[in-house]
This record gives sequence, C-alpha cells and structure tokens, in this order.
Amino acid sequence: MASDRIIHEIFALRRNKTRYSEIKAMGYKLKTGRWTETEDIKLLKNLKLFRREFDYDDDHICIYPLQYQNGRTLRQRLREQEVSKWLCRGLDRDREACYMRARKLVSPGNYKGDFNSEEKAIITDMVSRGYGPTDIALAIGRSAESIISYIQYRDGGEFVKAGSFSEPPKKWSEEEDEDLIEVIKEVLEVDDLVYVFTGIPWAKVSKKFNETHSNKRTTIQCKNRYLMSLCFHINCPGRVKRKRKKIVVCINLLERIQILNCPGFSGVPWTQLHEEFPDMECGSPDQLYQTVRNWKSQVDKWPIKTFAEITQSMLDNMRKKCSSDDEETL
Repeated sequence: MASDRIIHEIFALRRNKTRYSEIKAMGYKLKTGRWTETEDIKLLKNLKLFRREFDYDDDHICIYPLQYQNGRTLRQRLREQEVSKWLCRGLDRDREACYMRARKLVSPGNYKGDFNSEEKAIITDMVSRGYGPTDIALAIGRSAESIISYIQYRDGGEFVKAGSFSEPPKKWSEEEDEDLIEVIKEVLEVDDLVYVFTGIPWAKVSKKFNETHSNKRTTIQCKNRYLMSLCFHINCPGRVKRKRKKIVVCINLLERIQILNCPGFSGVPWTQLHEEFPDMECGSPDQLYQTVRNWKSQVDKWPIKTFAEITQSMLDNMRKKCSSDDEETL
C-alpha cells in the first residue's frame, strides 16, 4: 500500500506525466474504478475520526457545509483542517475520489443517475425561459451542481461556460455605452454623473435600456459595465490612460524576461529588472518578483507548463488587455 505522503504527491502532480511516470516506476499506483465494501467502511471510519477530532455534530456537515448556515465560513474551516487528507488515510485513492465517494455514502439521495428524456425537456424549456440552475433543480428534484454540469456539456458535448444558459454576452459597443449613460441620467433625473456611484435603481435602468436595444443586457451586466468601466471615464479620465500605460510597461517587462531566457522565476535577475522598470512602481525587487509571479494564476494549466510557456501565455494575456476596450486593473 502506498504511503499517505506518496498518495498526496500523486494527487498534487497527477497531471505532471513525467513525475507521475517516475512514481509509477517506484511501484506506487493509485486505484481507480469501483469501490469495495472494505474501502467504504474504511472511508466512513476516517470521516468519523475527523468528526471526533474537530468536534462536528454529524458526518453530513463535514461533507455538505454549504447546506448549513454560514456555509462558506464552514467550508473554509474544513479546508484548513484538511478534511480531504483525513478521508484518504490508508486508502490507495486520491483525495478527489475519496471526497466524491464520501458524498455518495453520506447522502445517497443526491445521486440519481443520468437525466431522463422528461427531465432534459424540462431543463431545455426552463433554460429558454431564463430560469437559473437553482430554480430548475427545485423543479425536477436534482442538485444545482448537476444542472450546471449538464448545461455545460449539452448539445452533443459542446462546452458552454459555467453559469451561462444562452449565448455568451457580446462586447459592449460605444453606442451602448453612451445609451447606458443617458438611461442612467434619465432614470435619476440628473444632468451629470460625476461622483454618482450608489443609489442607482439598476432594475429600472436595465429594463429601460433593453426597450431600445435588441442585444439584451441583464441588471448585473449594466451595473458592472458602469461601475467597473464607465464611471472611471466620467470621474477619472486620466486614470484609464495610466492603466493602459502600465499594461504597456508590463508587456515590455515580460518581453525582457523572455530575452533573458531564464530557467524559472528564481533565476530571473529581479534586482536588475527593478532598476530597469521603475514605472512598475514596485518598492523592492522582491515585490516585483511577487507581482510577476502572481500573473501566472491567469495562465491555464500553468502547473504542467514550462517557464517559457508560462511567460508567453502571460505576455499574450497582457497584449489582449492592452488591445481590449475594457480597461482592467492588474
């Protein structure tokens, strides 16, 4: 049986094919497939040990924290207590498999198999009428997560962004921006929107805006467009230019890092770059290092990419930001 440390390492690096091959060559292998009765008993025993260690009332609260009051706080506490590591103790299974199996054992009613034709018809009808996953889940007696999962891969497996039940929202045009500002002025009955950030009835704004536009916008879309972009143009016209200038500096910095051809973040001469790029406004070379390193979180599947691939992806993201009409804060 593989040790717990090896199991955790395989879980953390299971997408790193090279390291995973090395671990397999050492004779360690995680089990997949159907669970045995012995494994189920061991898993439930681990869950009870965790519950007693941290003084929880029952097993359900450890696996389904979001179904309780202050669920987000409870979920964060469970993560800090590493409930997933407790579940896979003594089992040759990774943490994700143990957690999903625990969900089925603790609450079997949440798993009802594939959607039948009647349920699919109801989902399609309610989606077309604008209902969200929670409403659909209540209507057919399923979980909201399963509804979202089905909608993501409906229409023959075509991927649809999570939380989106129609075509992705189109980019805001300059005409729409101007009309949205005029609608807000009309609803508030004011001539100027300088320092107007609160007290805007966004439901009325979106309703009035959609009366004259074929490209319908939701209340949240109108609110975010104004508060995250348009209000900066109105109240701080120079700030947007400054953001664009800083993005250009970031692009130049990443291009410089590419030229240096370093093996990784630790090999980059941050002291030298800190002197060369004062416009980055970082107080120290270490702060510059942390700033650039944080950009990798925007890179898809960065743990399995090389440093050169990560740098190129970050550079592509910055160029998209620079060319986009929507100015974002780094």
